Amino acid sequence: MKLNKKILKTFTFAMFFALIVTFFLPLEAHSSKSNVNIEMEVKAGYDGVARLGAYVPFKVLLINKGRAVEGQLQIEVKIDSQSKTAFSKPVSLAEGAVKEVVISAPVFTARRGVQLKFLEDKKVIKETEYTFTKLIHPDIKTIGVLSQDNAAYSFLNGAKLPQSNNGIYDEKIKVMQAAGIYPSTSRAIAVEVGADTINKVESILIPLTAEDLPEDMKAMVGFDTLIVSNFDTSTLSAKQLDTLEKWVEDGGTLVVGTGVSWKKTYGPLPEALKKFSISGTESVDSPSELEKFAGISISDSVSLNIVKGDIGFDYKKEKTESEDNTVLSNNQEKEKEESQELKAGELNKGELIYSAYENEVIIGDNIRP
Repeated sequence: MKLNKKILKTFTFAMFFALIVTFFLPLEAHSSKSNVNIEMEVKAGYDGVARLGAYVPFKVLLINKGRAVEGQLQIEVKIDSQSKTAFSKPVSLAEGAVKEVVISAPVFTARRGVQLKFLEDKKVIKETEYTFTKLIHPDIKTIGVLSQDNAAYSFLNGAKLPQSNNGIYDEKIKVMQAAGIYPSTSRAIAVEVGADTINKVESILIPLTAEDLPEDMKAMVGFDTLIVSNFDTSTLSAKQLDTLEKWVEDGGTLVVGTGVSWKKTYGPLPEALKKFSISGTESVDSPSELEKFAGISISDSVSLNIVKGDIGFDYKKEKTESEDNTVLSNNQEKEKEESQELKAGELNKGELIYSAYENEVIIGDNIRP
């Protein structure tokens, strides 16, 4: 009897102790996965547009509606129909936290859907699919534009841009096409110009905001040309400006608009991108040379706002004599002068385009200053 009472007391004590321990344990101990609640909002490319074969930014807003979690955001990229790779970034989310995570990843296939996952300890907590609205053929030239009025440049959308033949580039494209990374079709139109061949390549305009301009060099090289005009470049981050500078050094073409808004556009740029000094602004009538160079007719009622200054290199008129000292004809002299004017506005590596005329930079009007 005494033994039974002793066993009963021991059992009662054990139960009481277990209840106390259970009471003080955190709720997560019952089910470590049960109250994980992550939501994802995804923006990718440039308003849903991406270029095949190029990196684009994926901006993922993570909303934690559950307990704190240490995990990993992962983007699955299809290389071809049979293989894929993943780009990931570790993420720490406190309870109730909201965090934006940016990952640059390439788009290799014409399949518009991309899988995004949030994992904890290699277990998928949340999964979603993002679908691009448009994929751009890799042979099409991309023109990014940063302006207060991006729509003013819509006339450039679909424009045929000249491009010299590049044997190394062509060979690289053939290798990538054989690997299935680039489509095998081409949209370039070959035109014979003297002894050289110039390709006229279709282009597409991509309107950008300050938030859209990549900080990652891998994403920035997806653009062939960037137009910055009537835009406050001081709103760009130091990392964006540094990437822009490196992109130009690597061969990107930057077109800087000035006119009456030159201070906010040109002033905040890195010194390496400011190849000329500005001495002032002036309102002038349209010069006939500009109309001929641009290939358009400008109304006499439109005054052009220009900036004047030092271009940063000397333009000297060459002698109008051929190598055998014969005097050139009037037509030959005129052609040579026009060729020299064009050369005055050219920079081969990392092009910074201003104006082709001495003491002028970019000319605008009261609609597009």
